[in-house]
This record gives sequence, C-alpha cells and structure tokens, in this order.
Amino acid sequence: MPPMVLNRAREDGSVSEALLISYEKRAEGVGLVVVESTNVMRGGEIATHQLQIHDNRFVDGLGKLASTIASKQAKCLIQLNHVEQKPFRSIQGRHLFQPSAIPVSPRTDPPGMSVGEIEEVVLAFADAAERAVKAGFDGWRFKLVIFTF
Repeated sequence: MPPMVLNRAREDGSVSEALLISYEKRAEGVGLVVVESTNVMRGGEIATHQLQIHDNRFVDGLGKLASTIASKQAKCLIQLNHVEQKPFRSIQGRHLFQPSAIPVSPRTDPPGMSVGEIEEVVLAFADAAERAVKAGFDGWRFKLVIFTF
C-alpha cells in the first residue's frame, strides 16, 4: 500500500484511534504498508492533522501503529517528510523555505535555505529515522529511496 495522507492523526500529530483502525483495515492481505507522510521537523507540515515524528513523545503512538500493521503480517515502512517548495499554505505562522531561491510556481517564493538550515533538516531526518527504529518500523522511505534496517 503506497503512502496516502489520511488526515486522521490528532491535531498535535499524534496517532489517533481512527488512524489505527484505518491502517489495521488497510494492512489486511497486503505485504507492505508505507505509512503516510510523517513530519520530521516542527513547522514542516504538508497537511493538517499530519503525523509527527519530530519529538520522542510521538514514538509510543507510532509504535502502536507499527504493531497494528505487523499484527496483520504486513511489513511497514514510514514516509519521512519535511515541507518542500510547495508548502501547505493554510498552516499559518511558520517560516517557509526551499532548497534554493528559484521559484517553482507563481504562488511560492520562499527564500533559499542557508547551509545551517540545510544541516538542521538533515539532522531532523536522521533523528526521525532513529525514532522510526525505536517505534518498530521495518524501514523508512524518503522520496524515491527506501532504506531498511
């Protein structure tokens, strides 16, 4: 099952009962479930009610999600994500940026990232991958590359 944002996480991005039920149903009869886009850095949301993994407080709930999927004999990956050039505009009051200052659409013109900001995002992905391991996921997906552990 490919990653599809369900918008069923709690408002703070933690795993909800509705999200667990949705993934339990989707995991039946499939070999691999890729859990939806999960935010690695505070302020990097691409949708409302998006799953979060930017803090250790989310690990227990994500562990329940990984266990729920595994209970149906499916492997589970988690898609790690951070806002890119086309941010979710209805999330107000956050610093938007993109890898370079070259506009990608007429509606977006955030500034390019500094080297320090790039390093901060790289570390956020590394920390998120470590949390995914602690939560019990079989691997993670970042863009088109799948890493397993």
